[in-house]
Amino acid sequence: MSAEKILVVTGETDLEARVAKFFSAQISGRVYRFFFASSGAQALALSQQYTDFGVMVSAVELPDMTVFSLLQAFPILPITVLVSRQDDQENFRQAMSFGVYDMLFSPLENPLFRTTLQGAVYAAKRQRSLQLLQSDYQYSIQQRDVAITEYHARNQLLNHLHHELRTPLNAVVGYSQLLLEQSLEDELPAYTEILNHLQHTGEQLLQLVNQLLDLAKLEAGAMTLDCQPLDVKDLLDDLALTVSPLFSTYGCRFVVSGDVESSEFRADRRRLTQSLGLLLKGLTQYVETDFVSMVVTRREGLVEFCLSGIQTAESEQIFQPVSDFSALSMTEGVSGLELSLSRNLWAFMGGEVVMEADCFRWSLTV
Repeated sequence: MSAEKILVVTGETDLEARVAKFFSAQISGRVYRFFFASSGAQALALSQQYTDFGVMVSAVELPDMTVFSLLQAFPILPITVLVSRQDDQENFRQAMSFGVYDMLFSPLENPLFRTTLQGAVYAAKRQRSLQLLQSDYQYSIQQRDVAITEYHARNQLLNHLHHELRTPLNAVVGYSQLLLEQSLEDELPAYTEILNHLQHTGEQLLQLVNQLLDLAKLEAGAMTLDCQPLDVKDLLDDLALTVSPLFSTYGCRFVVSGDVESSEFRADRRRLTQSLGLLLKGLTQYVETDFVSMVVTRREGLVEFCLSGIQTAESEQIFQPVSDFSALSMTEGVSGLELSLSRNLWAFMGGEVVMEADCFRWSLTV
């Protein structure tokens, strides 16, 4: 702990030596550090050089001004102890109006002076603590205001994405599907190829927008769950049907198996399917074998999804939140948001992710 800086202002020429003698133990023990000024102007110059004086001890009458003029000129008012002649009642009343800590009518060597200075130092430390608390409080208020502003901005973004992007994209995908069906009926291969590309691109863009919306909903706390009994066999069959073609593009076979009874398993099917589907899509780029398996088991109140056949060396890094959205792109149906969104969804459902040496283990309390 650093020594308390004490500014002593007086015209007495021998005061520095007297202070050094009377407070020798506190000075050598680095409890107090005294600074001396022989005038008000010199005291102000010291206060600009050292902005952290906690206590000031001053005579009432200074060579160039009164101590009250000095107090008015101080940028940051320290805890002040005044020393004056006996029965100086007029200055005492004025000192109290300035909030002076105490006014003594005894010499430096009086034990009362030591006690008063100790109290002033304690008051200075307490004042700094209160100022620090106030600063922390003001900072927390600012952070709260920033959070509220960000929350409203996020809600505006959600509404904007929903109305300005997702709704038109749904229309584009829907109409392209109708046109594609018509071109197939009319046997127009040139149009069919163009419309196939249009529909595929629209679906990919819609997928990216939906993922961004879900990330924003999770961060804003706007997502809800609808837990119902699950038919796990149907869920796993649908999952395999959805992601198997994606794994096959990497020359890999994907197999799902499980032994969980549907009557014992309740969850939000839509979000569970979405989280597992995003996980598998995002991990296709980390396939290191020609066979990937997901085994679903139940034990001790948990349902576990264990995925093997995926490289896990950089497992912590690949699940990090996306920070550069400008780098997102659709490659083989994968945008780069899948893993981050999948883990966030799983945590939102109360699940836990453990990356082991040979597999990803995702557990969910049921």
